[in-house]
Amino acid sequence: DDVAIAGFGAYDLAEQSVPSITTIDVGAHEIGIRVAELVLDLLNGRRALDDRVVVGMTPRVVVRHTA
Repeated sequence: DDVAIAGFGAYDLAEQSVPSITTIDVGAHEIGIRVAELVLDLLNGRRALDDRVVVGMTPRVVVRHTA
């Protein structure tokens, strides 16, 4: 029987493993940038702590040898 495996996060280990592992890249770098912007907005008074913020991110599938 064949088995398909997918991981979460675009880690280097997934690409370097044998076979390389298909992953879901959630855009951790972009998430970090957006969080930093929101924190700066809070610190500079441009946003209140109780403001609700919805941030849309589009994950992508990085197809490798396990899917």
